[in-house]
Amino acid sequence: MLAIELNAPNGNTVSGTLIMPFGLALDSGVSLQIDDKPAMQAPRFRTCVPDRCLIIVAFDAPTTVVLRSGTALKVKAVADGRAAAPFSSSPQGFATALDGAGGLSC
Repeated sequence: MLAIELNAPNGNTVSGTLIMPFGLALDSGVSLQIDDKPAMQAPRFRTCVPDRCLIIVAFDAPTTVVLRSGTALKVKAVADGRAAAPFSSSPQGFATALDGAGGLSC
């Protein structure tokens, strides 16, 4: 299970929460990569609950531009037994959702 929940843009930054399965090596953090671009700085796990772990993510303006046109968001983690635990998600629809969220006000 991999999910990402993003907030409406705040200035040039888009932040949110990456939801990962329980059973990962927390001290390793995760590696985020868009397509074949260089990996981003590995964010640390924020906390875990019985069936998932949460990681706070923030994408700056240049990263958001790359996400808008990217074809794969690759998330690399390490399982508790030290085996690689790769995940991949399509950012398809990210640009449309981001544009729509930017127009919302509460």
